[in-house]
Amino acid sequence: MDDLEREAMRPSGARELLSMMTDFARREAAFAAARYRLAYGLSREWESDYGVPADQVSNVTIRALRAEIAAAHSMSENEAGGLLRTASILVRDLPRTLDELEEGRFSDRHARVIADAVPSLPAEAVARFEEEILPQAYGSTVPRLARRIRTLVARLSAATASERHAEALTRRGVWLEAEPDGMVLLLHRTSAENGVAIMDRLIRIARPIVSSEGEKRSIDQVMSDVLDDLLLDEGATLPITEAEGARQPTLHRGVRPQIHVTVPVLTALGRSKEPADLEGYGPIDAETARRVAGTASGFYRILTEPETGVVLSVGRTQYEVPAALRRYLQLRDGTCRFIGCNRQAKYCDVDHTIAWEDGGDTSAGNLAHFCRGHHRVKHATRWKVEQSGDGSGVLDLTSPLGNRYQTRPRDRYGRGEPMTEWLADDPPPF
Repeated sequence: MDDLEREAMRPSGARELLSMMTDFARREAAFAAARYRLAYGLSREWESDYGVPADQVSNVTIRALRAEIAAAHSMSENEAGGLLRTASILVRDLPRTLDELEEGRFSDRHARVIADAVPSLPAEAVARFEEEILPQAYGSTVPRLARRIRTLVARLSAATASERHAEALTRRGVWLEAEPDGMVLLLHRTSAENGVAIMDRLIRIARPIVSSEGEKRSIDQVMSDVLDDLLLDEGATLPITEAEGARQPTLHRGVRPQIHVTVPVLTALGRSKEPADLEGYGPIDAETARRVAGTASGFYRILTEPETGVVLSVGRTQYEVPAALRRYLQLRDGTCRFIGCNRQAKYCDVDHTIAWEDGGDTSAGNLAHFCRGHHRVKHATRWKVEQSGDGSGVLDLTSPLGNRYQTRPRDRYGRGEPMTEWLADDPPPF
């Protein structure tokens, strides 16, 4: 091949480079699907040779298979075990998902997060789960898909949610992982409501510090320092008091976390097991939702559709977003509305899709949440954002290269899903 031929084969620009990357991603997905089929075939051969089911991970024979795979691929046995589990679930329980992976419709990570949900489902709900989740996987980021999966799994397995949560609580704990340069990663597994509340409290303590004059640390650095101080500093530790023979911690600072729990009315009354929604996490079981909503302070009561009477527009009468409208938008959007961003809406800016100075009004149909970074991207680069004119809150985003994407409000709030489960002649509880 001469120099002219090589020159002719070079990519001609950014669009072609992106197209080539996309093609390689499809090939990687196809290879991943083939690998799962091979891994499943290997496990069946192993089962045949040893006479035991290959998915019995506690059996010494499957441990030997994991060791074989781990050695051949320079991976840990846990990774090898995960490969076998995922392969088994995809081939036996999620054949359509495996086929779609083979076609390059989404990535290996998408397939794995879908497969990981199957053990939490009743056997009779797996086919319905696959049918409902596959359309949501196309074009979705893995974190956003994982949230949708949690919501769907909670709905399809609501009857056993409390039992599964109780079992999951037995796996709570704190771990330390070493990192380079004298650093460690501190991992804390706890309940969803505790984790979200802890994170919220750290942010509320750190924000005023970051905004103070002369402060040079980032909010992440300040949050880390605050957590260190609360746990380690003599003057900042949480004092312990004696109560009925048990030692109970009490907060020493006047900072209380404020989080949102969206509880369907019938769930709050104990007449339904429909999951509630913990802002910053996703679905939580009905029993936990009733306990949290009934005992905690600093929580907003939120219905499963925005309450009637919320002001959805003030037109051109004012630029600032009224509190009621801001609260509705926070419920509608849930997170930053940029593609793939999962920063909670309550920590984001409310942005006029059509700028105020260009004639845009202050209404739900012209407002959406963007985190500070994506807010800057929208205004400082060639990214373009358009909002649907039907008030649904759907955003169309166009990249600088001309690629178009769409983001939607989180489920229910964008659709205005009504409550239809009221018992006959049962008055509202408010």
